Amino acid sequence: MARRRFHAHASSPGIVIGQALKLERAFQGYPRYWIGNQVVDREVKRFRAAVQRSYDQLTHILRKVCRFQGYEQMKILESHKLFLQDELLVQQTISCIQKSHINA
Repeated sequence: MARRRFHAHASSPGIVIGQALKLERAFQGYPRYWIGNQVVDREVKRFRAAVQRSYDQLTHILRKVCRFQGYEQMKILESHKLFLQDELLVQQTISCIQKSHINA
């Protein structure tokens, strides 16, 4: 394998020698598929469970961050929690699932 030199922003001082994995930044999207009438209620429950799981994960992360990081980082995470609590946003997503028969 040929040697190549990469330049990037360092997160810590020092050098590294070894294999590198290049990550693409392009958003690959998410799988979208049509769902049948019999699956709509299950998909809504799956969406609500995902919202709750995300909220719980952010709460857990916030507990850790408050010990180690500053005020600004906490406010960013708290704003994400507010999105998850926005009932209008949640209801619009559920309405889209029910009307368009598309996965969450």
